[in-house]
Amino acid sequence: MKLRTLLTVCLVALTIVAPAAATDTAKPPNILLILTDDQGWGDYLVTLNYVCPASDVGAEIEVEVAGVRIQGKITEAHDPAIIPSPDRVPRKPVYEKVWKPLAMGMVSIPKGETRLTVRALSKPGQMVMDLKSVVLERKE
Repeated sequence: MKLRTLLTVCLVALTIVAPAAATDTAKPPNILLILTDDQGWGDYLVTLNYVCPASDVGAEIEVEVAGVRIQGKITEAHDPAIIPSPDRVPRKPVYEKVWKPLAMGMVSIPKGETRLTVRALSKPGQMVMDLKSVVLERKE
């Protein structure tokens, strides 16, 4: 089995929304900052794990790493039912679904500190997507 490096940027669902117009009353996007150590430098395949209802398909997404930008578009709706929690102890529902991967492309991560940014370039519906994670898979 190939050894691969994963960087999970979001551990819970994160809704990304495009910048709102001055008259838009939408809530601002959730932001989560994760710092990693010993990630390693080199070439990585970037994949976003997402869900998106049919009414919101068509959003354009950009991932920027070390000044290099790669773009993708959500072309398929993917909004499965929530997976029920198997816990024996009653608690609030868990928001877990089967997430769809969206391969964005390759980036080179240089040695040293690097920022990874995911942003929406367009928002054709009410939201862009629910983003669970950004996966970086090392390619040699």
